[in-house]
Amino acid sequence: MRPGWPQGSRPGLPAVLLALAVAASWAPSRAGAAGAACAVDAFKEAVPAAVTLGGEVEVRLRAAAHCDATDAPRHVVLLMDSSLDMGGPTMAHMRASVTRFAAALDMTTARVGLVAYAGFAQVLSPLTHDAGALAAAGERLFPRRGSDPAGGLRASLRVLDDGGDAAAEALEAVVLLAGSRPDGDPEALRAAAAAVTERGAMLVVIAYGGRVDAELLQTLASSPRLFHTEGEASHLPSLYEQLAPELGDVRPASAHVVDLLPANMDYVWGSGVPAPRTRGRELTWTYAVWPQGGVAISYALEPREVGRHATSQGAEIVVSFDRGSDVVRSFPVPVVEVAAAPTATAAPTATAASTATAASTATVAPGPTRPPDRTVTATISPPSPATVAPATPAHGTPRRVWLPAVQVKRPGPAVGP
Repeated sequence: MRPGWPQGSRPGLPAVLLALAVAASWAPSRAGAAGAACAVDAFKEAVPAAVTLGGEVEVRLRAAAHCDATDAPRHVVLLMDSSLDMGGPTMAHMRASVTRFAAALDMTTARVGLVAYAGFAQVLSPLTHDAGALAAAGERLFPRRGSDPAGGLRASLRVLDDGGDAAAEALEAVVLLAGSRPDGDPEALRAAAAAVTERGAMLVVIAYGGRVDAELLQTLASSPRLFHTEGEASHLPSLYEQLAPELGDVRPASAHVVDLLPANMDYVWGSGVPAPRTRGRELTWTYAVWPQGGVAISYALEPREVGRHATSQGAEIVVSFDRGSDVVRSFPVPVVEVAAAPTATAAPTATAASTATAASTATVAPGPTRPPDRTVTATISPPSPATVAPATPAHGTPRRVWLPAVQVKRPGPAVGP
């Protein structure tokens, strides 16, 4: 299924996962993919593990997928368009491509067949170890009327079926070279291509020239990396030579991630990297091409309830490979502790300032002691004729003044008559 969920649906998410979930753990798995052992690792964490109500938790998802190298034999069918659009010099380069492809493979373990299609399909060579016989079959490529790639794909499957017991362990592939528009219904072509991939075989598509429906052909390839375009016939032999050693590699092709949020946690809008598609409480991410370095997702949640809570009702990733079945893996479910926000403590009531103690009656400090008034004793004596009292200035220093003596007669006792 390429890419995402089959037939527009998705597997059901697991029920609420609360039992002994941990904040970060790996969930590795291994699955067979047509002779290659492939592993998918799913990792999820929530940080911080403890938060207060009203705070945010960052959720991080990581997924890695790879397949072990294998020395399983290769069974390859070269399916070539031999319609009239491929005549002339192009046909000569197609014959050379068959020879170059066989030369780039270890034909002691690989087996290659050749099928041509125009108005009908023709098997020019069954699977063979003989590079010379394969090259000789290529010389029988000739242009004919019509174009039925769907019939060519069905004939290629029959060639793979004739691979015998070794087909069960072989890495199978069909390499389709198309240079004309199909005569039949495009849906018949899509169905024939799906039969190849559902078998577990790799389907490589080469769109040649400008007469093809490139968008249609791109949907047939097992993965985007297995779709090629070529405009020059002279470049075809080198392209086939390059493809030969890569047909044994099995790689992740696409992915689809779904995460279902719990009712007591809200997605923080704008926090997703990359941004998810949202539908209710479901977050989804679709990768049409497997990202280099694997899947890396992060987003933020805001808890709504106090307590120990799971950050998801379940999260899954579906990984599609170049060949073989899709692999579905569940992410672990981290939990977080949510504490109540601290209650604001009321500020202590200000204590009224102590009543000011009445100021003690001020004791009047004694002023400086006033010196006693100077007593001036006037001595009455007769003035000296030679002494003249100088005039006293209006505002000058007081000076001693001599006054004339006055004789006072005191009355005597009364005398009677």
